[in-house]
Amino acid sequence: MKQQRCYVVDVLFVGLVALAIFCVSVPVAFLPLPVRFVRFLQAFPVLLLPVGLWFWGRMTVGYFLPKKARRGRSARFMDAMIVVFLCIMVLGLAFQWPFAMDLCRRNLEGAGMRTVAIVSLVYSVIIISLVFANRLRMSTGEALGLSSLPLVSVIVGALFFTSSLFFGIAISTTILVVYFLIQSGKFSFDQLTGLRNRSAFLNEFEKSMEREMEGSLCVIDLKDFKFFNQKFGQAVGDELLQTIATWLISEVGEKRAFRFGGDQFAVIRYHHDAEEAVKMTNVLRSRFDELWTIEGKSFSVEAWVILVFFPEHVKTSEDAVNAIAFTLDQAKKSPHGQLTVYDDKEMAKTKRRQDVAEALKRYMAQERPTLYFQPVFSIATGALYSAEALLRLNDPELGPISPVEFIPIAEQDGSIVELTYRIMKEVCSVWQELGKSAKSLQRIMVNLSSIHFSRPDMVQRTTDIISQGKVEPCRIGFEITESMVIESFDRVEQVMKALTGIGCNFYLDDYGTGYSNIEHLMKLPFETVKLDRSIIIHYADHPEVLESVVAMLKKIDKRIVAEGVESEDQMTILKKLRVDYVQGFLFAKPMPRKEFCNLVRSGIL
Repeated sequence: MKQQRCYVVDVLFVGLVALAIFCVSVPVAFLPLPVRFVRFLQAFPVLLLPVGLWFWGRMTVGYFLPKKARRGRSARFMDAMIVVFLCIMVLGLAFQWPFAMDLCRRNLEGAGMRTVAIVSLVYSVIIISLVFANRLRMSTGEALGLSSLPLVSVIVGALFFTSSLFFGIAISTTILVVYFLIQSGKFSFDQLTGLRNRSAFLNEFEKSMEREMEGSLCVIDLKDFKFFNQKFGQAVGDELLQTIATWLISEVGEKRAFRFGGDQFAVIRYHHDAEEAVKMTNVLRSRFDELWTIEGKSFSVEAWVILVFFPEHVKTSEDAVNAIAFTLDQAKKSPHGQLTVYDDKEMAKTKRRQDVAEALKRYMAQERPTLYFQPVFSIATGALYSAEALLRLNDPELGPISPVEFIPIAEQDGSIVELTYRIMKEVCSVWQELGKSAKSLQRIMVNLSSIHFSRPDMVQRTTDIISQGKVEPCRIGFEITESMVIESFDRVEQVMKALTGIGCNFYLDDYGTGYSNIEHLMKLPFETVKLDRSIIIHYADHPEVLESVVAMLKKIDKRIVAEGVESEDQMTILKKLRVDYVQGFLFAKPMPRKEFCNLVRSGIL
């Protein structure tokens, strides 16, 4: 639509130029007409200059800027300038001031004409700058079309203002700009393949969105192309890229094919039918099931092919780049040889993971972690026995983030190690604050991740923290899951023996959800086992599971904590089975440090 409007403006302006040339060519000064009318005919080509510049300027701004910006400063500036021009022209025609008009030589001079010349040059520079700054978004023809007005203005200025320095500057500038615009077309093309490059691809996509068009972005990523170059040589690799480029042009056309990266090609197609787009893209993908012939030799080249729909999935070039990168990553994880279509739900999950990872970085920048403490009670006495330190993340941008969400990310990027050491320091600080008022509270438990056991300095750092915190080691306990034991039994055994040797305690967490291997309980120094809440919840359907697990743990002299207790019925069952301790919302929810310390001191718990 915008390109069509550009052609309409071309036709209108050429018509005005033709009329201006007619007025210049006809000796109107010798026609038997009123003097003022003769002056108007003489001045018409000059009148055309500011009017044409204004008209063309408004259209150029409208071509590039969004709708809101069209009514912005650029448009208001152009409107104000045309009013000034017209006032100057009216004064010149009515009072022959500030122009000096020579009817015989058909020449205009004076301060008014110099003002028109200077401001016209400014106008031309503005228009040319807009075209040049957005040159990659259009073809060379479009760029020359939009920037043709400065050339026309020079011609008109030459007819009436040949003695001015303005003419020399303007014509030099115009020639230089035309040269750059022609040359800039080369900047948007890949020299090796002849296809338009990544910038041209994104600019074409942006134009498509501005025109509210629908379609799809297809990217072809050659598999192991670096190894192909290493094996067959750079020259063969270059010829392969050229061969693929030629094939792609034959399939989709020169204007729709792009080189997106070193070993990546892209296609933009316009359509309304997603199924048809998938079929056409599968035709491209199927070509890579066949051999490619280079210098008389046949080569097998595999590729990942992905598809992203617009505006359904992406609306900006940034969204497009992110969606392409994400979908290519998904394609490389999927079975090879199949088309991968962008999945906005998976992308949302990935974006969420990235946001949580950023929130973790902000959290790590804080001096102290935010801990909540959930008490564990003795069933026999009802007294507080221990507490579990739970990390909480409440980000100012994302709000509260569940540990189920951020702990795996912290484990993946390794930040969980430093976080845990900070938790240990905070737990030591809690013990210092409680002092002798702790009464029945025996220990505070800290959860460990499997990554801790891979660090050779774990025992030393843990020992140093406890020592510097001036806390008895028996006041600090650690919870680990059986899956950690399975990953590295020898290392876990080594660490557990070292830390229990100085007085620390270990709980086996979530027992009943994993392997539940009795051998691990026999060989490793676990003091206590925490039953997973799922065993308790399903007691009504499978009572023998909980009963047999509790009986087995009792026989090997392990203390038992039932976690996730939320009802009196569950409590009754646990008492009947003689479970040692309970933890759950029935007794106390996780609470912040200040509330926990106050309750411990008060003895209410």
